[in-house]
Amino acid sequence: MKQRWLHRAGIVALAGSLALIAYATLTPSPSSGGTPDWLAHTLLFAAFGGSATLAFTSAERPARGVLIALVLAVGLGAATELAQVPLATRSPSLADWLADTVGAAGGVLMGLAIVKALARRD
Repeated sequence: MKQRWLHRAGIVALAGSLALIAYATLTPSPSSGGTPDWLAHTLLFAAFGGSATLAFTSAERPARGVLIALVLAVGLGAATELAQVPLATRSPSLADWLADTVGAAGGVLMGLAIVKALARRD
């Protein structure tokens, strides 16, 4: 029962984090102030990686869900950077993609820890 709830919560959170990532990476960037770019990328993709892990990982087969979450997050990071190429108000960056990847990996680890902790409680 807990796993079904966890998967549903993960899907809802995944949709929310995807919307935030699309908005933050594809709309005109603020001209000054705010959160450092690398930190924003890391935090946004940590949320995505953690949410994807909750959505796709089961206690019985954790490696499969972790792999799916990592592939989706790293692919999304690359896609958002490539989508910025034709946008006059954005500039793609390898450093941004690396921050996305680091954040995603951290989020996946946090999501996996939650899945394992809840599996021990069952």
